Amino acid sequence: MSLGGAGLLQCRPTRQVFRGAQLWGALASALGSCAIVSAQSAPPWMSQEAIRAEFTGRTLQGYYYDGADWLASYAAGGRYDILYRGKTAQGEWYFHEHVMCLFYGPPHWPLYERCVVATKVSGNCYDFRWVWPDATPRGPIGLGQSWHARGWRQGEPSTCEDRPSA
Repeated sequence: MSLGGAGLLQCRPTRQVFRGAQLWGALASALGSCAIVSAQSAPPWMSQEAIRAEFTGRTLQGYYYDGADWLASYAAGGRYDILYRGKTAQGEWYFHEHVMCLFYGPPHWPLYERCVVATKVSGNCYDFRWVWPDATPRGPIGLGQSWHARGWRQGEPSTCEDRPSA
């Protein structure tokens, strides 16, 4: 059971029936099985549908946690192109539920799958957190999460805050 508002009240359901004084004791006991959960406590990851709607057919530009620039294009057919530190690679982009995966590498990097979750932090700003193969925290994005890369849709004003200095 949950109740909306500033937070959510989440409780374990029960199938028992109570009458009279038993009801008040049962209610007190049941509230002990409840927890108030902030509506903001759920990870803010974008869904596959939201990522596809905002990235497909577009180029994003941004920077990594160390301040290095990157540029990436996400074609409708699944082609992925990246430019990083003057080096380019082509590969594929696809999903495992809400996790976006990028498969690229040669000639400049090893060929392997890199997977991220994305958070839309403002109108034209996205944070990306590696979840595979290297899920090491790299910098704060709030809610105790970390980001590895930050980007925005190229050709539109960025709404990201200032980049870190390395």
